[in-house]
Amino acid sequence: MEGGWMSQVTYTELEGFPVRWAYGQAMPLEEEKEADKTAKTWSVDTTPSTQISNENTGTENQVYGSKQIGQVFETGSNALKLTAIQLYGRKNGSPQNPLRVELRNAVLKEYSKQIVDGNQTGSSVETTPYDQQGKGFWIAETYSPTQRVKVTKVEVYIKRYGTVEDAVFEIRDVNPDGTPGTNVFYTDTKPYTETPTSAAWTSFDVDPPFEIQPGEKYAFCFKLKEAEGEYGYYRYWYEGSDVWDKGEGWRKNIPDGDWVYKGDIKMRFTALIDAYIPSDEKLLSLEIDPASFGTSDGWVSKSLDNPIALRPNERWSLVIYTIGGDESNHYILHSGSESLSPENAFSRSEDSGET
Repeated sequence: MEGGWMSQVTYTELEGFPVRWAYGQAMPLEEEKEADKTAKTWSVDTTPSTQISNENTGTENQVYGSKQIGQVFETGSNALKLTAIQLYGRKNGSPQNPLRVELRNAVLKEYSKQIVDGNQTGSSVETTPYDQQGKGFWIAETYSPTQRVKVTKVEVYIKRYGTVEDAVFEIRDVNPDGTPGTNVFYTDTKPYTETPTSAAWTSFDVDPPFEIQPGEKYAFCFKLKEAEGEYGYYRYWYEGSDVWDKGEGWRKNIPDGDWVYKGDIKMRFTALIDAYIPSDEKLLSLEIDPASFGTSDGWVSKSLDNPIALRPNERWSLVIYTIGGDESNHYILHSGSESLSPENAFSRSEDSGET
């Protein structure tokens, strides 16, 4: 940031690539609101501070050619006066053209972003009996997302030894006590020869995708059963305590048994969610010369010749790109690895195809 007011800057984290700018006072994001179309008089606090600052810069993103990145943000209850933008990154090689930063409106697009949810750790392990009697387990993880999703793939972390029965996958309802129910909404079978003989993620595609609304809960179940008269077993991984806040793990013995709480099964869900993405409507465009970037990471600042006011309680987006470039000559900008509100703020053009 530029000028003599650096000491007055405050910071708020938001998921996405590190970007910050001076503005008038704003309130944190709280909830969606219907547009208020009544006439308003806006005032701008001219004390400089920072709207977005994400210091968690764990992921590098190349910017060149069709590789663009976008950051969506929401203004608070006060109007903002945008006076400067800072980006955290560096250049690689010798990009010939400036980095372009555009301010655009943001639009909500249904099921436009892919996420991976679930418990991806497993410090405990359990193995089927390995006694040639055809015994085994049903294992399950319930899932209750905080926003609507379409589940497209489910993966469970397992291992197989020898000859066993095929693995069966089911999506079921959930009983009032939290255990998996008996109503089956989706089922699939994977030949045991396609299950791994070394511990690994085993995936089941969900086609068509399975939609879950907020407040709904479903059980994602796997039948891991030995083959009678054969020496073989299944093994799965789990955490013995509740480490994932959107579901619970369960296990049931085959041929008979009750559902037993197992903390969280090592299971993950690939899903689509609604996401705000940059629109095509450009409100502002800046250029940052290649000479402004060093070959080591750092903040690069660009002040606006004509500061622009942003209406309160609306979503906006920044789109960053350059003309040309290649794998050897490009810009690198950082993005954070934490899931910060709004959780669908950051996007890359090679992922969404939109920016």
